[in-house]
Amino acid sequence: MNPVPTINCQSPAHDRREKYLVLHYTAVDFQTSLDLLAGSNAEVSAHYLIPQRNDPTYTHPQLQVYQCVPEHHRAWHAGDSHWGQRPNLNDTSIGIENVYIPHVNPQTQDILYPNWCTEQIDVLIRLCQSILTRHPDITPNHVVGHSDIAFWRKQDPGPKFPWHRLFEHNIGAWYDEDTKQAYLDQFQKLPIKDEIIAQFVRYGYRAPTDNTSYAQLIAAFQMHFRNSKVDGQLDSETIAILYALVDKYHSTSATLDAVPTSA
Repeated sequence: MNPVPTINCQSPAHDRREKYLVLHYTAVDFQTSLDLLAGSNAEVSAHYLIPQRNDPTYTHPQLQVYQCVPEHHRAWHAGDSHWGQRPNLNDTSIGIENVYIPHVNPQTQDILYPNWCTEQIDVLIRLCQSILTRHPDITPNHVVGHSDIAFWRKQDPGPKFPWHRLFEHNIGAWYDEDTKQAYLDQFQKLPIKDEIIAQFVRYGYRAPTDNTSYAQLIAAFQMHFRNSKVDGQLDSETIAILYALVDKYHSTSATLDAVPTSA
C-alpha cells in the first residue's frame, strides 16, 4: 500500500502528555517486582524499575535501571489518584518503582522502614534528572510520591525517602526556610481547619472526605516534607511548611497577613 502524502503544519494548540513524575517503592524483592511489572501475567506496570543493593534476587554487579514501559506510553502505576485538579494520573505521568521493603514488627505490628540504599538513590537521581530534561513540563511540585497522590490508600515511598536530597539535585519541590519561619512566627494559633484544607488543595492534594482521610493527608504531607514527625497530627511547623510551599509554587497563595486563625 502506498503511503498517503502528508504536509507538516504544526499547530501551537497542543501540549505534552507527561505532566507528573511519581515515585514508588515495590515492597517486594527485585525478581518479584520485575515479574509483577513486566511478566507475562502483569496487571500493573511502571515506566522504570530500580533495584536495591544486597537483594539476593538481583545478581548484577552494578545497579541498572530497567525500563518496563516507554515514556510516551501509559503505565498502570498510579491507580486511583489525584493531584491538582486532575484525577487518575496514569495517562499523564511517568512512574518509577524502587525496590524497597518495609518490615512489620511481629510484636507491635508497627511498620519499620529501613534506610534507603545510597547507591540506589544515586541511580534514581540520575534517572530523574534525565527524565526532567526530556520533559520540561514536569514542574518541581509535580514530582510526587504515590502517597501524595493517593494518601487515602498508599504510603510509598515512605517516611525515610530522602526528598530533600533529591531537591538538592534540582528534583522536586521544597520550602524556603525563611518563609517557613515567617509563618511559624505568625502561627501562635493554628489556622482554621477549612483554611488549612484549602491550602492543601491549593498545593495539589485531594480534599479529605472525613477525619480519617484528613489524618492520612497530613501524614502523607509529613512523610514528604517533615519526616521527623509523621503522626497525622497538625502542629504549627507542619502548617508553616505547607503555607511556605504554597507561597513558593502557587501564585494564588494566601499572604502572611491574610490567614484566618482559630479562636
